Parts: sequence; structure tokens; C-alpha cells
Amino acid sequence: MANDKLPVTVSTLTLSTRPRATPAHVLPSPAQQKLVPVDSRQALAGHVGHLTQDQQAALSTFKDRLQDKGYFTPPRGTAKASHDDVTLTCALFLLLLTLLVLLDPPDFETGFSYSS
Repeated sequence: MANDKLPVTVSTLTLSTRPRATPAHVLPSPAQQKLVPVDSRQALAGHVGHLTQDQQAALSTFKDRLQDKGYFTPPRGTAKASHDDVTLTCALFLLLLTLLVLLDPPDFETGFSYSS
């Protein structure tokens, strides 16, 4: 392959900035909650059938590499592919997260606040 780098954007959260879960007794009742419409393109972003051009290119490159190594067989005639796009997208996402942690490991000591 000419391009060995996949277009990847991964946002990270540090453990110290994660909001704490709200106890159930503090949450508003279902009658008090307001439903807010969400744009379907935003809600389904990153799912198969709703990939950006860069994400689709990354998935295609991933399929090509798997096929070159013998781990993926595309559909031919009436035969189905060895793996569907949902499975491959999930595998690609997990692979990218793994690489992110290996190449830029989080500093867990500064992410936790300890109380004595």
C-alpha cells in the first residue's frame, strides 16, 4: 500500500475531567425530562452507512490490508464476505484505540485524585 497512515481522529478524556454520575434520586422524573430532537446524521455518525469519506477510505484500506494478508474475503457472486462492514468497522476502531494507548500511553497517576 502506498499510504501506510490511516486518517484517524480520536478525542481523549482525562479521568480527572470526567463528570461524576448523578444519583438516581436527583434525576428528574420521566415526566419532567424534555426530549430534544437530534439530527440523525449526528446521531448515526461513525456507523456503517453514515461514514465520512475519510472514514470510508480508512475502512477500505483496512479491508485491502486484511485481504492481502488472507484474513478477509470480499463477497463474490452468491458467496458472502468473510466479515461484514459492521464487524470490520468495530475491529478497526478497537485497533486504533489500542494503537493510541500504546503510542501515547495515558498517565494514570496524574489522572486520579487520591484522598488520604
